[in-house]
Amino acid sequence: MSITDSQDFYDLSEHNVVQKVIFTLLFFLGTVGSFYLILPLLEDFFSTYLAGVIINNGDSASYLLSSKNDVRESSYLFNWVIDIYKNSPQEARYWLNPVLALIFPCSFIGLFFSFIVSALLPKSIGFIHQKIERVIASEIDKITLKVFGIHSSNERNKIKEMLINADLRDIHDYERTWKMSVEDIISLRNALIWQNTNFPMSLTTFIFAIGFYLRFYVTSKYSNFILGLVYFGAAVLIFIIGLRGLKFIPAQEPSLVFFSLGLEFCLLVTYAITLMFDKEDSALEINNSSSNTSDQSILGREFSNGKETEDLLKMFILNQDEKNNKNQ
Repeated sequence: MSITDSQDFYDLSEHNVVQKVIFTLLFFLGTVGSFYLILPLLEDFFSTYLAGVIINNGDSASYLLSSKNDVRESSYLFNWVIDIYKNSPQEARYWLNPVLALIFPCSFIGLFFSFIVSALLPKSIGFIHQKIERVIASEIDKITLKVFGIHSSNERNKIKEMLINADLRDIHDYERTWKMSVEDIISLRNALIWQNTNFPMSLTTFIFAIGFYLRFYVTSKYSNFILGLVYFGAAVLIFIIGLRGLKFIPAQEPSLVFFSLGLEFCLLVTYAITLMFDKEDSALEINNSSSNTSDQSILGREFSNGKETEDLLKMFILNQDEKNNKNQ
């Protein structure tokens, strides 16, 4: 990039309104689109595999099969009447709210859709694209400071060129000198290749950029938060299942149960993704040892060596004795 390192990083940290609006629209379209795609599949599942009959066209039906009282109106979005195993001894009637049951799975699909598409869009309008560029700038900046000790565009471009043109032997050399794992270096190299290719070619390499972003940013910053959400989802699921067991939730209305199952399923998938892209223990050990080494080098520069400190103390004491003798 033509601007300086600090300007580059801080400029990439600020998202414009267009990026946020496009990301929100993509999320909305993905959520709504997946919802209307799942509904026909759900109808086909009930009718094919459960020998069911679904009423969701606005017609009315009694709440229970055994009683003609308490007639309720059906709805395509909020109130399905599902009769499974029709004309058999196991025939049963259920009332399903598709919006409540599918809100989390559809939102998860919408978030995934907006994440992928905004990563493919140009940086000026791509919300996730700019986030990936920011993490790349941050990692290159760290290596530049480690290798050259200064921040400048020239040194930064040298590091980029070294990484892009590196073969496996070079990568293992960088592992020792930069105190980074081979996997981290390869992931950063692939992200740089994605960054420096044109749009048609970037379609074949963007998955490496996504993996890099998840590895260097999401897993390191949000892994504990995601794990906490998983436990929260499990607590919601246990609570709703408990209410169902106590019969506070009628057996004929499983929407809340599907709601809690969808929540926990989406959170577990998210947590599984973070584990897949999380750094290995060896990489964490290398990073920690690098941090300790840098701290020791700073201390070494601050205190130099014991001999020099001893000489300075002797000179200070001699000067003080001379001043005291003159005063006497």
